[in-house]
Amino acid sequence: MTSADRTAISLTLAGLALTLLGGSLMVVGSTRETNVSVGGVVFVGPIPIAFGYGPQGPILVLVSAILLLAMALVFVSLFLRRRKAEGTEA
Repeated sequence: MTSADRTAISLTLAGLALTLLGGSLMVVGSTRETNVSVGGVVFVGPIPIAFGYGPQGPILVLVSAILLLAMALVFVSLFLRRRKAEGTEA
């Protein structure tokens, strides 16, 4: 088993664990009456789709957009660094 295989399995298991944890927290949270706010941003190609609900919704949308932009910048910089190390310029 290669390092990439171990990483793929680890990421899959981490995603499954986070999904189960989120579902459990939703079940526990639904038993109480609370004030809920949600927000997020999804990019479909170059088109952003933003959604938010509740009193803190717009703030959560903004935070989600900033985090998504930061992740995209890290991804692009790592991609360009890898291409440069391989000897192919953009």
